[in-house]
Amino acid sequence: MSLAIQASLDYWFEQPTDVLLQLEAAAIPEQVIESAHIDITPTEHFARVASQDMVGERIWVRVKGRLQVDYLATVRIARVLGYCLDLPSVPPHR
Repeated sequence: MSLAIQASLDYWFEQPTDVLLQLEAAAIPEQVIESAHIDITPTEHFARVASQDMVGERIWVRVKGRLQVDYLATVRIARVLGYCLDLPSVPPHR
């Protein structure tokens, strides 16, 4: 299964502000990034850093004024799923 992802962010910052962006799809064994593109308005600082547990990346920016971010991606999902009927049943909470 493939998913088309589109995200648009538009912010205004009166003062210089550090912003952490975590919106890009992560390249992991169970999903393949078929295409991806991110546009970010010019910033005072831009750095990519690994996310927690090395799942994808975050983007740190320092910005004053308008910050616009546009992200487009196509991601193919191939989850490795177990056979759920082999799991023991759990009674409803009462």
